[in-house]
Amino acid sequence: MGQVERVFGVFLLIIMLGAGAYVAFNGVFGGGGGGGQVSTPAKGASSAVLSSSADGGALSSMASKDAICSCYDEAYKLAVKAETTSPGYAAGFQRCRGALGVDGGAAWTAGWEARKDSARVGGCKRYLKSINY
Repeated sequence: MGQVERVFGVFLLIIMLGAGAYVAFNGVFGGGGGGGQVSTPAKGASSAVLSSSADGGALSSMASKDAICSCYDEAYKLAVKAETTSPGYAAGFQRCRGALGVDGGAAWTAGWEARKDSARVGGCKRYLKSINY
């Protein structure tokens, strides 16, 4: 084998190893993602969480508060039995963030952290007050 073939062979081997490492760490072949699971809203959750309007999810102030509390409470309940790497966490966060924007994602995260930190005192009302909503 000539010197040129050897150089290209090593180059190809490096590319293949890099691609293999990428697939292994990112779960491209079915290991990552959501696993096809769909998260359902918490019992009594406002339907505003699941709907977004064409203008980017603008909701009335009261519907927003209900929807934000729904995201907060759902995350709080899920945090007992799941980890941040679970499909349920990702689906819930994405749904709240998609329907309510940054406020929805922040409410989901705050509810999750409240459970993990055992700081339920005041619940969503306290959370809303802390963000001056």
